[in-house]
Amino acid sequence: MTREPLAVLFYVPAPDAYNAEFTPDSQSFIFYTRLLRVETWSIQGQTRTAVHEILMREPCLQSALSFDGKTLACLNAQRDLVLLNVASSTPILTKKQFWVPSFGEAIALMMRVLQPQEDLEEIKFIRMQFSPDDHYFLAGHSANHVAYDLMSRREVGLPGSIRDHVADGFTFLGPDRIVVIDSREPEKSPILRFPSGERLDQFRLARGLTLRAVAHGDYLLVGPLKDHPLGLMDLTSKQIPISFKRGMADVYDSVLVNERLNGEVALYPVGKKEPSATVTLPQARLGKLRAAAVSPDLEWIAISSRSRGALWNVSHNVRVQYVRGFQGAWFSRDNMLYADFPKLQETPRAVGTLPETGSEVRASYKLGDIVARQLGEFFLVTTPKDKNPRWNCDVEVRDIATNKPVWSRHFAHEVPSLSLNSAAGTVLLGWSLAEPGGHDELQSFPDVKSLASREDYLYELVDLHKGIASGKVLVKTNKRSIRLEGGGSDGDWVVLIATGNQILTFSLASGLERGHFFGTAPVVVASAGLLAVEKDAKELDLYDLDSQQLRRRFVFSDPIALKRMSDDGKRLLVLTASQTAYLLDTTAPN
Repeated sequence: MTREPLAVLFYVPAPDAYNAEFTPDSQSFIFYTRLLRVETWSIQGQTRTAVHEILMREPCLQSALSFDGKTLACLNAQRDLVLLNVASSTPILTKKQFWVPSFGEAIALMMRVLQPQEDLEEIKFIRMQFSPDDHYFLAGHSANHVAYDLMSRREVGLPGSIRDHVADGFTFLGPDRIVVIDSREPEKSPILRFPSGERLDQFRLARGLTLRAVAHGDYLLVGPLKDHPLGLMDLTSKQIPISFKRGMADVYDSVLVNERLNGEVALYPVGKKEPSATVTLPQARLGKLRAAAVSPDLEWIAISSRSRGALWNVSHNVRVQYVRGFQGAWFSRDNMLYADFPKLQETPRAVGTLPETGSEVRASYKLGDIVARQLGEFFLVTTPKDKNPRWNCDVEVRDIATNKPVWSRHFAHEVPSLSLNSAAGTVLLGWSLAEPGGHDELQSFPDVKSLASREDYLYELVDLHKGIASGKVLVKTNKRSIRLEGGGSDGDWVVLIATGNQILTFSLASGLERGHFFGTAPVVVASAGLLAVEKDAKELDLYDLDSQQLRRRFVFSDPIALKRMSDDGKRLLVLTASQTAYLLDTTAPN
């Protein structure tokens, strides 16, 4: 956007991107996505000038991109801290086992593993940041820290005034100034010269704050505060004169930019309550949804991004409610929406209900700090018995409407993959037979035990209400030529997802593989004998489960964001990234 006048200059569709940043010369901006695709765009030319796909063996638990877009910092799944050259994907620096998690951090990691829809930017396992001129990279956690000079390509020693406080919180105020939180005396937290460490000033902060420098001026953004997610500290008066109801704001000297509650972007003179200018952003394309649900009659859609959620009536083409973001959703038969609303400021995490009339969200019950994720009409609650987040755990399935337990089981070894079918009241458990838990579970099925090897997988369907297995499937991998990544079930069918966009179908009755398809995001409706598969981002294929023959093909002008089939398989609702909903007849001739 231009500042004078405040107006949109141009728009770049960037679903699932992390925060964009201006380059140090302000001539371009850069951003990267969750798939580690880095893009650089010229502001004057309004064109993309560079794009790089970073290739890594291990996924990043946390990452940061330099302001020039040339270096990526990654805390990987092995807990190593790695600096990489973006253009070549080659490592510049590797610090092995940099992050050693505490018990609380191990629980946070488990929540990320069990809740992949969780916003990846919400959890910060370590403190790390590039200096605004990209001269230095600084990171810290517990007793570990590292400072790296990107110009001379060498590590830099730090004085104790910086080294001892990096893990507690810091931010660069400029190329040669840094503010750190002194956890022992937070009321005397200093501003220091970087990297020499001389004390320039001090002021009152608090433990656990996140610090962020403003674009320009003697201010500091701090949060969360007691009643607001963000506040603006005046470094001259050392007070916080302004707090914000949204977590995004910035300042350039005497001008403040902020997001209003209605979604507008507004400019304010610092200290004034009325905006000097406002602008409405263009309607964005949908990226990866944090949560989504469709009512059984396909009349209602509820979707949520990282920060906002909404409820639509499909037939009347109207949005009836606009709410804060939620991380799970389900419609009951009477079209009541049950959603998992995460903690926001002082409002605790809770299950909220929203009737089809579109009245205000009502909190049904609080969830507290349990490790749980909503799967349709159920909550899947995992309680670890020790520090390992995927080992020796109690797993409980609760009814979303009543919060009462429906099924529970203790897993002494690894927790299997779990897929719930709300309508059928079943859970599909999946084990790798290379793991102790899978080996132990196999002993319950002597009819397939002799056929199994360590390279295979075992899937077991359990009736939640009876608590007994109603079927199982042994998946042979031919010496791990395929690797399974989860799946689901409906009726007699088990549908499994494998690497390479492969989809395998099995019959529970026979235990045999029945079909092999290529695509993503499968949806099976056993009553109609249909399998819906996304062939690519804009193409949806419907297959006959028995014959594996293609019944219908639908091609859309925009990528598919959400799909739901009616219980009888005769109607299909598709929502695309352009926020357009299609209601399709699956029985019509192709």
